[in-house]
Amino acid sequence: RDPMLARMGAAFGRWVLGGVHWLACGMVRPLATILVVLGGAWAIISYLTPDAEYLPEGEESKIFTLMFAPPGYNIHMMREAFREVDRDFTPAVGQDPAVFARGEAEVPALNFTIGFADQSRVFVVREATDRRQTEALMEVATEKTSALPGLRSFSSRGSIFSGNFGGTRSINVEVSGPDLETLFEAGAKVFAKSQQIFDNPRVRSTPSSLHMGQPMLEVRPDWERAAELGISPGDLGYTVWAYSDGAYVDDFFLDDDEIDIFLYSTTGHIERPQDLERLMLYSRNGGVIPLSAVARLKETVNTETIRRVDADRTITLSIIPPREIPLEEGVRKVRDEVIEGMPRSGELPEGISLTISGASDRLEATREALSGNFAVALLIAYLLMVAVFSHWGYPLLIMTSVPIGVSGGIAGLYLLNLAGAHLDKIGLYPIQQPFDMITMLGFLVLIGTVVNNPILIVERAVSNLGERGMDVLEAVTEAVRVRLRPIMMSTITTVAGLSPLVFNPGAGTELYRGLGAIVLFGLLFSTLVTLTFMPALLSLVLRVVKRFGRRGMEVQEASGSSSSG
Repeated sequence: RDPMLARMGAAFGRWVLGGVHWLACGMVRPLATILVVLGGAWAIISYLTPDAEYLPEGEESKIFTLMFAPPGYNIHMMREAFREVDRDFTPAVGQDPAVFARGEAEVPALNFTIGFADQSRVFVVREATDRRQTEALMEVATEKTSALPGLRSFSSRGSIFSGNFGGTRSINVEVSGPDLETLFEAGAKVFAKSQQIFDNPRVRSTPSSLHMGQPMLEVRPDWERAAELGISPGDLGYTVWAYSDGAYVDDFFLDDDEIDIFLYSTTGHIERPQDLERLMLYSRNGGVIPLSAVARLKETVNTETIRRVDADRTITLSIIPPREIPLEEGVRKVRDEVIEGMPRSGELPEGISLTISGASDRLEATREALSGNFAVALLIAYLLMVAVFSHWGYPLLIMTSVPIGVSGGIAGLYLLNLAGAHLDKIGLYPIQQPFDMITMLGFLVLIGTVVNNPILIVERAVSNLGERGMDVLEAVTEAVRVRLRPIMMSTITTVAGLSPLVFNPGAGTELYRGLGAIVLFGLLFSTLVTLTFMPALLSLVLRVVKRFGRRGMEVQEASGSSSSG
């Protein structure tokens, strides 16, 4: 073997054993070590734990843009709006990303831009050539589409876990009210408020237009005339439905796929209002008659869609905070300033209710489930160690390494983001790892890893004390000496295996980088604790147990002697 490595290993072992011997001496040093380590772990968990995200978006380089038509627009006007915006993006297809990086181009280089337009909206997908320019592409897309008068736009980065319109970061505010005019007035105020509490958020409303200005043709049946002709309200509505958007009939399963069946007219959709009056109906009493024989048409303006939640008319505003604001912080701001703040300040009309849903609800539900799983995993790990040691107390000493390992994982995630934010200065892709649900799974993995090394120390020290008759200091020091090599071997191999997942900025690593960081840094911190905190805690507890055990024996002997006398 390499003599230099052997000398380095021996020197490291002597240094560790010297430190352990110093920390485990007496009562004051172990107690001070325990207080410092536990205080540091508490401070890290209290002050460095970041606000949570739901799920990682994935570092997609695609940007999805929606543009919604105002009342009165037709398909030709929407196509023209699409061409006007796309005129700025088309020259960037195939462009060198360095051109934009040098500030010589207004639009980042694109792999493609593709979209379509209908009478109500424009849908566009664009992909940046350099994924480091994706955020800049979204800013340019938002700026260009917002410049079009009358159109409302919404841009979002692609996500691999949910819809491509901010599903994993969407805070949905449900605005419910008694009538549409009051509801739309309140919806517009909530829309404006959400843009005030965040710096450049992306807000999308459903329906897309918060104005009662959508041209609409109402069919008002003459029910008496329809009854004379044998036409029921259901038949009349179903027929108009079939001639317009298609009427739902039933569904069936083809293998594992559920397929809906719709009924359409053979003449196609109704495209002009006057065609609706000539729509032909079949009646049992009057044969084939036009719709105008049993109904009249009235032109009016209204909203394009009416949503109901629990029978109340409802508008949904999907608020996506800026990328630098975690979802949990965004939910807190929306709840404080919109859900509770606006009704309290009297900014909303009477009868309006606000509720919050979307990714925020799923975040809370998933975090509660993870907390329950974490508690169950702790209990199982403890009971398994009780069975191994045949003792209830020693596993409690080992379990103290779990919160300390958790604090190490949180500190490591903080340091990773702190250093990762400056990687672009050396030509690398910057790392910003959110504290999402997949990252939190690392705490479950830590339960099974951080206890391994303390088990070795505690088991050997207890054996030294009971079977070999050593004193406390000698038993703990000898346990560290014997177990140091396997502890370092398991730690080094685990860290080496996790390092590519944590530090390699390749495609796909962003999904599990957080989990790897929690486990890697938690294990490193746990190893440090195993060689400092655990010997100090173990020596202190064993001294106390030994002293009280001896005192108990002396009391028992004294009571036995007095009774004999």
